Amino acid sequence: MTRLLYIVALVACALTIVPPLWALYVSFSVQTDAGPGLGFENYRDVLSQGQFWGSLWNSFLTAFLSTLVSIVLGSMAAYALVRFPFQVRLLAGLSPIGKVAQLVNLGTLAAFFMVCASVIVLRKTRPELKRPFRTPWVPLVPLLGMGFCAFLMAGLPAITWEAFFIWSAFGLATFFFYSRSHSELAEPS
Repeated sequence: MTRLLYIVALVACALTIVPPLWALYVSFSVQTDAGPGLGFENYRDVLSQGQFWGSLWNSFLTAFLSTLVSIVLGSMAAYALVRFPFQVRLLAGLSPIGKVAQLVNLGTLAAFFMVCASVIVLRKTRPELKRPFRTPWVPLVPLLGMGFCAFLMAGLPAITWEAFFIWSAFGLATFFFYSRSHSELAEPS
């Protein structure tokens, strides 16, 4: 019986990740008459063609179903893990929330750092781009932002940096291999 509960818990834990991945996939593959996907530039077309409410309902339904499935599967996994002996319950504690928070902080700060750097680069290399909002006092404000992010990132432990580089490498590899087979630029016209 314990072995069966263990298998159920592992399957429930594995299936908990499927709905968010499915929602991410669906959000990138939405097709409308206005073009591929609902980008910012074609919302006006979607609104004028009366597709807005259908798109809104599809977005709501995707988010609602993925959240509901995640809650149900996560609850099943938690219940099954509680029923196990102490040694098996250690599986649930492999990722202490403090370590996860440090990794999330490092990822967010790195993203802000890159956004600040890209403001400087794009202002110099592509000054003709239309910008709905312009950062004042460039490059002072982006440099201050980069400095504060670097200061906060420097205070995080080395193990967090190692995990960050491993997950970044995994994410870049996934992006690279996905884009090799799905790139519209690589397809012959």
